[in-house]
Amino acid sequence: MNKIFSIIDFKKVNQAVPPSIKKLAQAREVARQAANWEKADELRQEMEKHGWAIEDSPEGPAFKKL
Repeated sequence: MNKIFSIIDFKKVNQAVPPSIKKLAQAREVARQAANWEKADELRQEMEKHGWAIEDSPEGPAFKKL
């Protein structure tokens, strides 16, 4: 969808992501690869509690400060 509308600028979105958020994202990716959707959703919610959203894209996860 972003390829069509160019809504998200992934270069700007991924700036200054804290290491703790990157670790949560890595754990989420492992859960997703194992099809553990419940755990992946929990990790997404944890990131949101810390003020970060994650969007999956063909280029990989994109982070956005809330």
